[in-house]
Amino acid sequence: MEKKLQIMPPRAGYYPTDDMPEYIEKILAMKQNKVRKIRKDLVPGMIVVVLEGQYAGSRVVFIKQVEENKAICIGPSSINSIPLFSIDERFLLKTSTILKISDYDLKDVKECSMDVNYENEDVETSELEQRIEGDLLKEIAKIKFMRTYLKTPFKAPENDHPLAFNY
Repeated sequence: MEKKLQIMPPRAGYYPTDDMPEYIEKILAMKQNKVRKIRKDLVPGMIVVVLEGQYAGSRVVFIKQVEENKAICIGPSSINSIPLFSIDERFLLKTSTILKISDYDLKDVKECSMDVNYENEDVETSELEQRIEGDLLKEIAKIKFMRTYLKTPFKAPENDHPLAFNY
């Protein structure tokens, strides 16, 4: 719902200001929604840390960017119990670790809920998710301690400024 601004009130007086329309244009320009830019620093296969939502604090593998500034990530679920999900890309902290993965065609991916799901549901994994997880597990097996790295939750350094570090 957009509010309409009244340029001159009905009882404004005898001396309307000359710059009133310019002021109104300035206010309207400030209220316009700015288009967000897609992050260019995320590379498919990069290990990222989820900052918000159900999987906050966990390390996941970034798979692909999709429309509306969404990112598709996977745990993999056999390592840290995180299935294939989509999340807003502003809630991802990139690290310097990158796995080699191939490009996948992703269409129907569940939205990551912001509330923790306390129900223990047995959800079927799709064929696509099993294929992605199989490829990732092969890449993870090549790198020493990568399995343990993905299992451990992320913890920021306590005494130093977190942005000064290269994760």
